[in-house]
Amino acid sequence: MISTKILLVFLSGSVITCMAADWSYDGKNGPDEWPKHFKHCGGKQQSPVDIKPNDSKFQRRNLEHNYKGKHAKLEFSLENNGHSAQVTLENTGKLAAKVNGDEFVPVQVHFHWGSSNNVGSEHKVNGKQYAAEMHFVHMNKKYESSDEALKHKDGLLVLGSFIEVGDENSDLKPIFSQLDDVGEQGEKTEVDDLDISKLMPSNKKDFYFYDGSLTTPKCNEAVKWIVFKDTISISEDQIAALRSLKHKDEEGKDKPIVDNFRPVQALNGRVIYRTFKDE
Repeated sequence: MISTKILLVFLSGSVITCMAADWSYDGKNGPDEWPKHFKHCGGKQQSPVDIKPNDSKFQRRNLEHNYKGKHAKLEFSLENNGHSAQVTLENTGKLAAKVNGDEFVPVQVHFHWGSSNNVGSEHKVNGKQYAAEMHFVHMNKKYESSDEALKHKDGLLVLGSFIEVGDENSDLKPIFSQLDDVGEQGEKTEVDDLDISKLMPSNKKDFYFYDGSLTTPKCNEAVKWIVFKDTISISEDQIAALRSLKHKDEEGKDKPIVDNFRPVQALNGRVIYRTFKDE
């Protein structure tokens, strides 16, 4: 059985293995500096990417899962890790998302967002950036540890959902209603009544997929990416709650967590696939 507690030593943000002072989204430890300190960040299959629908190729692929209803036996915690708001899932060993014959255990959910509504997502579509992006991180069941999973291209599955600002998202309310409790870096609280089956767009058939990496150091190229075509929405109040979170900057001062996204990376010959035909 996979130990999610072992995996969570490595998972924070997309997958964060370093203290906040070791890297950041700006300043002297920003993304341009990552490859100097974390060799994988200079690799050829890095994420995120700018998705060009007209250049993508149609290929059938199904995403299945057994996330049905509210799982009372699951444990959830919400944390401000200094880079993002992260929900950690525990006791998920019997749950799985299935893609192309592999089963992946759900591990955590986190967000990337901007300082304004026209920036925030990590992936882009034809150069367009959304206000935020949610990542639902999974680990491949066939690997016994995170150390092992991070060595393989199919070690992790991340489901990415673009977020637009509009109507309030009631499915995410259990998370957003408690962001005030984790306003400062390192603060943590419990989350109740979170239905993980609703942490994705209602249309789960139409998506893009490609081989990529973690979007934070150490940037391991171990991720099967799925980015849903359909967006989800959150309200102005909900995204304001994300922007109210604080982190310690390089000088140890409290600053808002905003624009916590990595710039898009070169495809380097990779193909982006889509599961839907041309519109």
